[in-house]
Amino acid sequence: MIRHAHRGINVRGTIFGSLVLSGAAFALVAAGCSSGGSSSSNPSNPSNPDTALAAHDAPPTTPDLTPTGPDAAPIPVDMGAGGAGGSDAAVDRGGNGGSAGIDSGIDLGSGGSGGIDSGIDLGSGLDAGGDGNLDQGIPSTDASASEAGAGAIDASGVDGGNLVDSSADGGYSACQTPIHAWTYGLSALTNIAWDVDGNLVTAASVRVGLSQFAGKPLTTYGGADVLVAKLDPATGNAVWVQAWGDVDNQTVTSMAVTSTGLGVIGTFKGTLDIDPTNQVIPPIVNPGTSPVDYIIGLNDSDGTGVWSKKVNLGGGQLSAIAGNPNQDYFIVCGAAMNNAANLNAVGTPGGGKDVVVAAVNVSDGTVKWAKLFGGTMDQQCTAAVLDDVGNVMIAGTYAGALDFGSGALSPAPTGIGDSIMWVAKLNGTTGIVASAKAFGSTGVVTPNALTLDAQGNVIAAGEFTSQVLFGSQTLTPVGKTDAFVAKLDSSLAPLWARRWGRSSSNAACYGAAVDSTGKVTVVGSFEQSADVGPGGAVLQAYASGSPESLVVVLDGSSGETLCASHYGDPNSNSGVAASIAFNRTGANKDRAAIGGAFNKVIEFGGSTTALAPLTTALGSLASYLLEM
Repeated sequence: MIRHAHRGINVRGTIFGSLVLSGAAFALVAAGCSSGGSSSSNPSNPSNPDTALAAHDAPPTTPDLTPTGPDAAPIPVDMGAGGAGGSDAAVDRGGNGGSAGIDSGIDLGSGGSGGIDSGIDLGSGLDAGGDGNLDQGIPSTDASASEAGAGAIDASGVDGGNLVDSSADGGYSACQTPIHAWTYGLSALTNIAWDVDGNLVTAASVRVGLSQFAGKPLTTYGGADVLVAKLDPATGNAVWVQAWGDVDNQTVTSMAVTSTGLGVIGTFKGTLDIDPTNQVIPPIVNPGTSPVDYIIGLNDSDGTGVWSKKVNLGGGQLSAIAGNPNQDYFIVCGAAMNNAANLNAVGTPGGGKDVVVAAVNVSDGTVKWAKLFGGTMDQQCTAAVLDDVGNVMIAGTYAGALDFGSGALSPAPTGIGDSIMWVAKLNGTTGIVASAKAFGSTGVVTPNALTLDAQGNVIAAGEFTSQVLFGSQTLTPVGKTDAFVAKLDSSLAPLWARRWGRSSSNAACYGAAVDSTGKVTVVGSFEQSADVGPGGAVLQAYASGSPESLVVVLDGSSGETLCASHYGDPNSNSGVAASIAFNRTGANKDRAAIGGAFNKVIEFGGSTTALAPLTTALGSLASYLLEM
């Protein structure tokens, strides 16, 4: 499971000598799609697998060297490789992937062991030497192609070549090219939101050694620290940056925006002090050897701390936080191995992990209400969303049995190791459950993201390994793990569902958002190929065996694919698209922001070339941010 929706994907990098973000042709959508795509041959069942492989063009002959990166000064980076082992590892999806580290999520390749703040193993775990800098926005030439050195990175386009001719890709049309593309010295940009002023806000775990972030000076304290920043959407530069930590590890899981401030959740050991200068807000302390959760409230204007709360869930963890620009509270959810006394949760532990969900006031951290739902075996919440009028939607997985107050959900998981999806609707004022549904019966069905349209319909997106029924439509995976998107009405009755993937490979959705016209955009990753449709369309990966970032735009009414794009590099292990958010108001209404991770080279196209040479001694992943 990846922590998302918006929960962070803390990306564990395999180790290579260099990274670059450079431009070729990639297209992506925010508010609409380009013309030229054909309609599905079977629109009544858009989940049917397709067969035709997509064609893509030869490498571009004229590189785009227009820099748009936010920083002009080199930024030292230490992105550590970390050690093996740790807590909360979830799914090993690759070949010989090493064990995940603290706060880990998915092993996608055959990489080595991940470290603190880990989540995705993107490659083959090669060991690189040398040290280097992150130089955001400055073109450079290829001084060394070696994976053992610290030379400058290729910005000429010769390591690229994923120019895609969308008209030849089996019927789908490629989406619009990005307006901006930037890269940062973080291992992944997994939390992206637009605040009430139309700026971008992000939160991430940052490792020691990063002295600047997006043009602002930064102090790190050791291990992993909490970083929160507001970014100017016109330049990618930081309006403000805040970071807190000590010699122990403080990691970020997810972040949310409300009408009056920000909320961040994560785990920590040692001391977390969000007011070290004024010392008005007491620090929270975890003297134990195992991490516990924190929740913090921040001012949106400058990122300064307002309050902090320690939450000990006995080995469970908060996985998601959701806010809304029209609400003055946010929702947190996850799993508890105890009675969640820190949140004053009402409910009886059922054994193993139980679903915990709470509404927390952003002004002072007081808990409006908190609930505990469980049954035999393990249940957890993985995604949450809060609408304009205060309705709460949460989703997650469960084994054994799960009861939200009206009896055990049906269908129930049928076998050992099965963990299927549930979705529930709650009253935001009281926490009372209005409805709850389960989907699946065997295998693993994991909702990584939730979002809502203007009519209150629910879009759930994630990954699954076995057949799952959404109303009258059955989704059957063809790969090891397939991606899915399903639309439910406000009573949680299924309206449509889609899947994509290919034999012997993996695909997943990690983020979902709806624009003001009702179009649904989902982001994630795939390996080798993905049958995104319509008309037999298959996206073909540029590099075999490595995950590539994927964006698909769907018609909100039918679920048909309107456009689809992927981006990577034929000579690289590329990355994932991890988060997406649409701006709701103002001149940039319906502009999308997408955050993700990559290593070596990734290309987006158009005039949005972002050149970010990066070589590190201990890690190889960097983050990217797109605006469309």
